[in-house]
Amino acid sequence: MPELIESVNNPFGGVVTKADSLDADPAEFRTQLERSMAVWRSDGILVVWMEIPIANAALVPIAVDAGFSYHHAGEGYLLLTCALRKGSNIPPYASHYIGAGGIVLSESEDLLVVREKVGFRGRAPTLRLPGGALVAGVADATAFHMAPEGHRPTDLLPGAKAVFVVGGAQPRAADWRSPKAEHMETTSTSDRISALALKLAHHVERSFGYYALLNPPGVDRGQQPFMSLALAAELAGCGTRSLAGPVLNADYGFMYYSALITTLPLPVDGPTEQAACPAPECAAMWGAKNTTPCLSVCPIDDGGCLGGTLVDGKIADSRLDRARCTIRTNGNWVPGFQKALGVALDEPDADRRKMILSSTMFTRTLWSMTYSNVSQAQCFECMRVCPVGAQHRELK
Repeated sequence: MPELIESVNNPFGGVVTKADSLDADPAEFRTQLERSMAVWRSDGILVVWMEIPIANAALVPIAVDAGFSYHHAGEGYLLLTCALRKGSNIPPYASHYIGAGGIVLSESEDLLVVREKVGFRGRAPTLRLPGGALVAGVADATAFHMAPEGHRPTDLLPGAKAVFVVGGAQPRAADWRSPKAEHMETTSTSDRISALALKLAHHVERSFGYYALLNPPGVDRGQQPFMSLALAAELAGCGTRSLAGPVLNADYGFMYYSALITTLPLPVDGPTEQAACPAPECAAMWGAKNTTPCLSVCPIDDGGCLGGTLVDGKIADSRLDRARCTIRTNGNWVPGFQKALGVALDEPDADRRKMILSSTMFTRTLWSMTYSNVSQAQCFECMRVCPVGAQHRELK
């Protein structure tokens, strides 16, 4: 085996090791790792991403002794990470779906609309809101090294060259202002951005003759996304990760994303250097109280979902209790429906079974699934208090 572990650079100042270059002998691997770590440090590498095959699991304790920690596990591998420079941000494993829309007003408050080319079922063409995106960007399809095998663009579309990401369709300003968070169950707009990306995919194939695949908005095996939209949005320069988890655009804040994977060789935008999180207000709050707006409304050490620290005005680490967050964001969607239906089917008493199926929780779950179609959530409290993009939510 080579004296050094072979690796490739990623766009974020880190390296991704090649699994087949790891010496299978634990003693030899320890020496190989020590030499490689010294080289990476001298080269100014920020983070090392190491994928260890299950067959070589005996190497894990040695890597842990060298400073590595678990990031996630796949069907046949373990992925470990090591921050070589203090304060380097290591994004958590994919946990959110983000998908888009908007209206355009002139300074005189005229609303931009489009007229249908053909009326539906014989009626005259009418005016409609345009279905555009607020942001768009292109990521290199081969840059998804940190994504697990099977969930990279080239796994979904062999020969893929680019990932085109569109974003927008946030909850409306009044949604954020309403004190009754439950109404979010029927106000999701993420399906609009998926529809826009699908139209773009059709356009690429019909007009340019290249393959174009809409990244499926659902989940693959193990409740994992087919391809992480959060990672795609980052690599396309649409935004950066936040303490709360979602990718935030520096101007518009939280939004939904969708993406199409294509063999069309588009110019790549790449990640943005402007970090949306933390906002200046959040950095100031951390300096005064050791917390931020999102961490204060959902503290992980007090029954909440979020934790993390800031160092020199930047995210040093972040924590997310996915189990708690899933319960709060998907309680009245597919997981809630599955749980309630299972309870109802196991209930032998006919009257109690009818009570379960007619309950408020079960009824709201059906409404949420029907209206939201693809994605919805009830708990937006971390994003509700986020100052990024707040200027677009302040109306009369």
